[in-house]
Order: sequence, then structure tokens, then C-alpha cells
Amino acid sequence: MVPLRSRKTGRLVAGVAAGNIGAKCGRNGLDNGWIQFSGLRIPRTNMLMRWTSVSPDGKYHPAPNPALSYAPLIGERLEVIPAMIVSVSRGLTIACRYGCVRRQGRNNEQVMDFQSYYVQLMPGIAGLYVANIIDR
Repeated sequence: MVPLRSRKTGRLVAGVAAGNIGAKCGRNGLDNGWIQFSGLRIPRTNMLMRWTSVSPDGKYHPAPNPALSYAPLIGERLEVIPAMIVSVSRGLTIACRYGCVRRQGRNNEQVMDFQSYYVQLMPGIAGLYVANIIDR
């Protein structure tokens, strides 16, 4: 809990740099940014010291287990797997439909009938079936 901007001017205070990360793939509704402190002294009463702490004499005490710091990130990373399954499923569906509709060659055959096309798609489709079973 650190004041980032001056109450009078609205500009960033000295020692604070901040910016916008920009658009993210698939999560455009979230607006994330970055912040950097340089030579800024933060009062101990303003620090959120749940897992780590700083003693009054300035000594840093790390978390008893480093995994505690990463625990909140695990849920977000697990959400990537179902999102990936949906995205790849859509891409393979488009590729299969295209292969069934598109015709070419001397005999005006469906592209899906060509072994090279079929061999590229089927392992992906089989993998998605497995991923859907494991994800449930």
C-alpha cells in the first residue's frame, strides 16, 4: 500500500515508474500494468507482509516455503489448459471442414482423401480426445 501519485498534481511520485503491459492474448478484459520502485522508502505499516517480512532494523526474512509465493499463480496457469483445448479444437474443426469441402487434383477429390492431409490432422484430433478425457 504505497502512494504512487501526488495528490496535488496526479503525477507519479519520485522513485516510482509505472506503465501498461498492453493487450494480452485472450484476456483483453483485464488491464494489467507494471510498477517499479527505485530508492523509495516504504513504511513498514504499509507493507503487506503475509509470508515474508522486514524487521524494524531492515533485515529481510523470506517465506518459510518459497512455494507459498507462487500458490496464487497455480490456478491461473491451470486455466490455460482448458483454454488451449478449446482453441486447438476450433482450429482442427476448421481444418477438417476445409478438407471435406475443398476439392482438387485430376479426379476432383476431397482434400481430406489425401493421405498427407489426413495424417497431419488425425494425431491432433486423437490428442484432443485424450485431453478432453483427462481434463474432466
